[in-house]
This record gives sequence, structure tokens and C-alpha cells, in this order.
Amino acid sequence: MSLEKYRDATDWTFGLNHVTTLLGHVGGRKILDIGVGSARYAQQLANQGAAVVGTDRTQSYLERWQQGPIHYVCADGASCLAQESADSVVATFSLCEMPQDVMAQTAVDVALSLKQGGSFVLCEPHPDSPGYEFYSNHRELHGPKREGTPVTVRLRGTAHTFHDYWHAESTYREVLRDAGLTVTALREPMWQSAGGIWQAEREQPPYLLLRAEKR
Repeated sequence: MSLEKYRDATDWTFGLNHVTTLLGHVGGRKILDIGVGSARYAQQLANQGAAVVGTDRTQSYLERWQQGPIHYVCADGASCLAQESADSVVATFSLCEMPQDVMAQTAVDVALSLKQGGSFVLCEPHPDSPGYEFYSNHRELHGPKREGTPVTVRLRGTAHTFHDYWHAESTYREVLRDAGLTVTALREPMWQSAGGIWQAEREQPPYLLLRAEKR
């Protein structure tokens, strides 16, 4: 297994694979990926037949993907889409990078961009995950579990770190509700079997997944 796959192992097993399940069939659907980054997950959606729009702040990603199947927009959130134009929106490890007020506005923009009956699926670090040494990453909370407390994230096999914000499950639910979206599913995936590479993942869910719908 490559170093890159080692770094992503927890993300895919306990996060992105469950996002795929919560999305359901994506072929022929228009999906917005907020904070698309390197577009590895967006690429998987495109390979399944989705028309994918990816947004990110990083100009270099725009240059990398402008010749590919993903329509890339150098922007934050979902404000770039026309109203009621997306079948689904995904945010994977993106809202945790936003302070609460920005996250709330993003949820409003998502709700406006979704068609009636459309879904918003998010996968974010579990509020109780700081302090656990997961297989692919470690998160360290700098202060009490309080909205906006900084978190340092370290990836396996690298000295690279980055920072995001701590958010409670109730905060995610609140911003979705205030945007007019109804939470229809919640997942907190853990490893259920003995042995293997997963240790902390048997004790604590690394990620919190929510699906909310526009009704």
C-alpha cells in the first residue's frame, strides 16, 4: 500500500465510503463537492456518471482540473451555483475549516442550490475524536470542547499539519435546520472486528456523517 493510501485509509473506510452510501445512485445527477481539494472523491463520483462541480479556494487545483471531467470553480461554498440546480451537495472535511458563522451561511447557500428533494451529505471529524491516534491521522484540541476551539491535525507518515475548528454535533444540526434542511440520517462508523490495523477506530468513531434533505 502506498504512503498516500495509508494516509487516506481512515478517511475512506470510515468516511467517504459511507458518504457514497448516503448519496445513493449518482449516475446522471449534478453534484456539488464543497472544498473539493485534490478531487479524489469528486473523481470517483464522476467515474460513476455524476456531473460534478467542485469548489475550492486554491487556484492551483483549478489549474490542475480544468481539463478533466470535473467542472472546477475557485470559490468558497455553494454560492456559485444557480438556485435549485444541484441534485446533491457533499462536504467532506470542509465545514470543520469554517468558523460557525461561515458554516451557517454555507448551509444557506447549499439549501438554495438544491433542487426540491435534494440532499446534503457531510462528513466531518467527530466531536469526540481529538486525542485519539487513528490509523491515518491525529487531532489535537487546543482548549475546551467549545465552538471554534482550534484543532491541529497531523497526517500519518508526514510532518505536515493543518488547523481547523471544533464543532459540536448540535451545531451541525442547528445550521442545517436553520437553513431549512431536515436531517434524515446520521452515521458514526467504527471498526467492529478484533485485530487488523484499526485500534483507535474500535474505540471511537473518527467521523460524523449527516444527510439532510430539502423538503
